[in-house]
Amino acid sequence: MKHKRGQEAADGVYILLILMGLFIVLYVVLLPPADRESLLNETTSTLTTGAPAKTVLLSESPGMVYSSSVKKQTINIEPVHLYSTDEVQSSMLVKSMSVSRNLLKNNFKNVLFSVDDLDNLKKAEILFFITESKGDLKVYLNNKLIYDGKLTSEQLPLTLPLEYLQKNNKLKFESTSPGMRIFSSNYYLIKDLTLLKTIKKENKKSSRTFSVAEDVGQNVNSITLNYQINCNEDTNPKLKIMVNSRNVFEDIVSCSYLQERQVTLTKSEVNVYGRNRVEFEINKGDIEINDIKLNMKLRSSMHPSYSFDISNGVWNNINNGDSKVVLRLTLKGEGRKKANIIVQGETFSIDTNSGTYVRDITSLVDNGANTIKIVPLNDFEIVNLKVAEE
Repeated sequence: MKHKRGQEAADGVYILLILMGLFIVLYVVLLPPADRESLLNETTSTLTTGAPAKTVLLSESPGMVYSSSVKKQTINIEPVHLYSTDEVQSSMLVKSMSVSRNLLKNNFKNVLFSVDDLDNLKKAEILFFITESKGDLKVYLNNKLIYDGKLTSEQLPLTLPLEYLQKNNKLKFESTSPGMRIFSSNYYLIKDLTLLKTIKKENKKSSRTFSVAEDVGQNVNSITLNYQINCNEDTNPKLKIMVNSRNVFEDIVSCSYLQERQVTLTKSEVNVYGRNRVEFEINKGDIEINDIKLNMKLRSSMHPSYSFDISNGVWNNINNGDSKVVLRLTLKGEGRKKANIIVQGETFSIDTNSGTYVRDITSLVDNGANTIKIVPLNDFEIVNLKVAEE
């Protein structure tokens, strides 16, 4: 009888284990595909989560990629904002004050203020409201007389001579004496004393860098630089474009022209085997240069290839073990996505049904210019390709 009870207990354990196994299988089957792949490690991704990026090294939107290659390569270049404009800044100095003077007493007022941007200061003024007055008013800036006479609101604002201004300043307001009129006073009631500064804001020159992969450079047939311009001021500035210190374009920008613009480049102007520098410069105005692309037509078909740079700072972080370089793909659709990805000549494969793919590529990158190529094994869409320091 004891043996029989032991056998029944063992049978109960087996049944329980079988039920638990069936429950786990059912749980996995009912999971969403992305979660199931993450649990079972069906993809070749070596990372499933990641810390926020310290530095985004590359961000592209490849779109549809095809197992058959194309005869065109495009390098996207970051937008540029160029401007040379005046900006008026105002700061309240005193909400209200009064100055007065009679034969016995001079009730003057000193107002202190600072100017931190003297080098870019084009004009300085003071504006205020005179609610009531009698007699003349004297105004001093750093002990130098800048106004003396009867002052009305119509004569305002008062200009502050730039040569009298310094980092820390003092304005003095005082009424003139009424003379021998013993029982009379001159006075000014002042409200909302405001400092107006006209500051010159300039960023007339800006540059961007891009790299051409060696295998692409060997296959280049023609090159164009395409871009669009949005004018924030209708001033029609002169735009100069330099590629590797060579002047490739210089002309007046017509702000009314909203279509894509194009500059044809030669192989002597573009380093088709490495790093390049493109520089944009204006003489005046405020423009945004967007959708900047280097389009290269190729002699023979190639798969999409992108370039990114590992700076010395990022490289030091990698060597110190403080950072990783991570590839993240955002994929569209529920079907299977298969491709070989080549980073600096090293190949790995992806084969996934998921909408995301993440991989640590730290061991594959080099200090300086790097390239990443996608060789699709079937047709699918890549919404975003990002390489980041994490």
